[in-house]
Amino acid sequence: MEVATLACGAIARIVVYHLFPSVPATLDGHVEISTPVTSFKRLQEGLYLYKQGIDPYDGGIFHQSPLLLGAVSAVSKIVPETIAINILYVLADLTAAWALAQTAQRAATTIKYVFKKKDTKEPLPFAPWIIAAIYLFNPLLFLSSAAKSTAVFNNAAICYTLAAATHGHFLTAAASLALATNLSYYPIYLAPLVSLLLHGNSGTPLRTNKAQYGFRFCLLSASYTAAILLLSQAIAGSWNFLGAVYGTILTGRDLTPNIGLWWYFFTEMFDFFQPFFTGVFQIHVFLYAAPITLRFSSFPLFAITLYLGLVALFKAYPDTADVGIFFSLVPFFRPLFPLLRYPIPAFLALLYSSVLLPTFFHMWIYLGSGNANFFYAITLVYALGMTVCISDLTWAMLRLEHDGGEDPNLSQI
Repeated sequence: MEVATLACGAIARIVVYHLFPSVPATLDGHVEISTPVTSFKRLQEGLYLYKQGIDPYDGGIFHQSPLLLGAVSAVSKIVPETIAINILYVLADLTAAWALAQTAQRAATTIKYVFKKKDTKEPLPFAPWIIAAIYLFNPLLFLSSAAKSTAVFNNAAICYTLAAATHGHFLTAAASLALATNLSYYPIYLAPLVSLLLHGNSGTPLRTNKAQYGFRFCLLSASYTAAILLLSQAIAGSWNFLGAVYGTILTGRDLTPNIGLWWYFFTEMFDFFQPFFTGVFQIHVFLYAAPITLRFSSFPLFAITLYLGLVALFKAYPDTADVGIFFSLVPFFRPLFPLLRYPIPAFLALLYSSVLLPTFFHMWIYLGSGNANFFYAITLVYALGMTVCISDLTWAMLRLEHDGGEDPNLSQI
């Protein structure tokens, strides 16, 4: 079934790319799907400049990793560039889905739930092929793939990191995490959580102190990251990409509207205050890593899922791919579903915002019958829906850990 699922996912994407060639350009214009750091149009611009011998980072257009330039350029020497790009996007999605299926095969031993009564029945986990299908046919991720958002490659690297970690592959997990960090920066915060996931699946978890094991993993990940940065410099021909890629992500200086919370806030702010609040916003994303790691150290895969949801909520340039990978990991925790308190309000808030985000953006930009307040108000509804999802999942896990979810009257203090 896994092979059939992957084949169906590949065929669906190939059909979109070849029978509807205008779809990527159309979807790339939607700010919910494409951002300044994931836009396919900007990737095409960067590729053109790169092939003309012009530094693509010498300006304010291209904000993506040099590895993408190198990969597309290398494959386009074998096949035409359009086909090369299509191949890379399809392979990235298939890699992510396959990696999640591999992770699901180990989920039963990786995710250890606490039940106080032995006769409590734990719902069976989803089959690996279902997990792969959820990723490949998740509407949010399918739209990102159809738009050829470069967030697809970041998701593939993150999913491969999880698969390597759940199978105890120390070197591979560090390398794939470093690759994800190079593509979008924020995965660097996952290093402690990935080390915990590795520690529990290494085969000898009791012989090594978690702190020492985590330090070794973080050190190796940093080494791989440095090596990839050197490779990126060799591809780009200069270090200008550091400011263009990571400087843009860290400062949020490109205020193109998106589904995040940053752009409107900084548009309305005096320039004098922007450096301070930029630091506050970035620290806000970072600070969640420590409490989540400490509180859910026994459930590292769940902690990673929570943190990816928070990153999708608070990062400078979120898009549908960030939300999609979060919801693709949630099915790993099927025992939590009966314990969720507000699944319907959360779903309706996200559905409501999904419909009105493109509608209000079109009214604002193209029809002139709305303004930025309309669009930003709906991004706040999206943020509310994500907040409810994340907090509800956290509550459900705490209940399951506390009493197996048996007391329906249990309340949060």
